[in-house]
Amino acid sequence: MSFLKNVAGQEVGAQVVDLDGSGNEASDPVLVYVTKQGGAQALGATGGGGATHEGKGYYTYVPTADETNANHAAFTFVAVGAVPVTIQMYPEANPQSGDS
Repeated sequence: MSFLKNVAGQEVGAQVVDLDGSGNEASDPVLVYVTKQGGAQALGATGGGGATHEGKGYYTYVPTADETNANHAAFTFVAVGAVPVTIQMYPEANPQSGDS
């Protein structure tokens, strides 16, 4: 999976599973916390940290450019009654036109 550094509009997704093993079906909001470079974890900046339910327990989050501006970024999806899940990204530099 490829992610570009310091670029807004990208999407990260996770399957959120309730403690009973079923997919979380948006009964409780799913929030996303962002950790960059092993620093302090903070609630995501997009939409108050809220993730979008796409169906069957799958959620997506669209980080800001700043949230992708790191060599390592982790996105932790949490909800009441669900197992937290963390997706780790290693964003790549965004080549400028004419670069090879």
